[in-house]
Amino acid sequence: MVLAVLDDGERSALLKLSLASRGWEVVRAHSCEQARLRAGDQPYDALLTDLVLPDGSAFGLLKSLPERPRVAVVLTWGNQHGIRDRIVSSGFDLQLARPITAEEIDRAMRSKLGAWQKTG
Repeated sequence: MVLAVLDDGERSALLKLSLASRGWEVVRAHSCEQARLRAGDQPYDALLTDLVLPDGSAFGLLKSLPERPRVAVVLTWGNQHGIRDRIVSSGFDLQLARPITAEEIDRAMRSKLGAWQKTG
């Protein structure tokens, strides 16, 4: 199950449909607050989040979740230089730069989950 935290409702809805067609169950949130509320309901296999959200950032969101998802993915625009080290040191497993397709996101999350299952 994926917790998708994207501030653009239309993009979030399209991503949910695209990932659902690839076998993922997706729960959407549009802010850090909504994500924390949804994360309290159940554990998630993956967190997929925008770097910047209306009420905070991906960094604060990941730290504040009651349980860390097995895979944490942050979406950025283009190749934002200098942010990669902070993303990795904050506990994210992947940084994916837009533009990106749902197929690429699916493949990256499955790859990381597979590696986690082998070592976790």
